[in-house]
Amino acid sequence: MPRVRLSLAALSLASVSALLLSACSQSSDASQQTGDTTASASAATGKKPAPFSKGPVKVALVRQSGAGDYFEQWGNGAKAQAKALGIDLTVYDAQADNAKQATDLSSAVNSGARAIVIDHGFPATLKSQIDQAVRKGIKVVVYDLDVDNESVVRTEQDDASMAQAVNSPSSAATRS
Repeated sequence: MPRVRLSLAALSLASVSALLLSACSQSSDASQQTGDTTASASAATGKKPAPFSKGPVKVALVRQSGAGDYFEQWGNGAKAQAKALGIDLTVYDAQADNAKQATDLSSAVNSGARAIVIDHGFPATLKSQIDQAVRKGIKVVVYDLDVDNESVVRTEQDDASMAQAVNSPSSAATRS
């Protein structure tokens, strides 16, 4: 059983990484990018490991906000990668409403999802639902959310460092 948990956690992390990479890529035509992402991801998948080899795996994406270009691309990338990986993805979007995000997370926990990806949010409003998901054996991956549960896979990006790199003289030469 620990091997299955490790595989699911590794696949969850890989999925989040793929989602983040596809969301952060630049394109002037979002629908064209989504199609390209799906094609390249499905071509690179090969034989699927368990539990994906047995059909679609139910995963929930619980978002704090889906407003704006970045979040729209993030969401489109998540949907494209989920399709390519054979994930049955349910997206919950709180639209910056903390109470709704907590309710959405509770719904995701009770939906039968095998994994939950939480995009942003506030630990105080989500902690009890995250702990409940972990107790139920649901794999939880958080993005840009500081939680203290050791069973949760945490991912983040350093926005200040990224902005500094974009504005540095050496990055200007590489952008030309």
